Amino acid sequence: MAMAEGERTECAEPPRDEPPAEGTLKRAEELKTQANDYFKAKDYENAIKFYSQAIELNPSNAIYYGNRSLAYLRTECYGYALGDATRAIELDKKYIKGYYRRAASNMALGKFRAALRDYETVSRALGMGQLPAP
Repeated sequence: MAMAEGERTECAEPPRDEPPAEGTLKRAEELKTQANDYFKAKDYENAIKFYSQAIELNPSNAIYYGNRSLAYLRTECYGYALGDATRAIELDKKYIKGYYRRAASNMALGKFRAALRDYETVSRALGMGQLPAP
């Protein structure tokens, strides 16, 4: 159906990403804590599973992606580790662990120049005292 000249149509506003509810955020943190426990026990498969569940509830948390990236590194799933580290950096440009994990992933994949760029970013951050306390 053709519109007459000058005729306007009403467009639906695009959906907005709403932040998760407080209860959802709390549950995501609980899942992350469980994942951390599995990680400490070297049960990386379950750690990945629980980090993934936390990400489903709160996909805007860089730490969840960074932690899952490290679990993927430990299971030698370097492509997945690279993707999660990159996503963590996209969410938080100051998340230095994301750069380190992406560098480690790139090293394992033989992408040495990309790894060097991220290692240089980490090195600059260390020199400027931007890393969180251990």
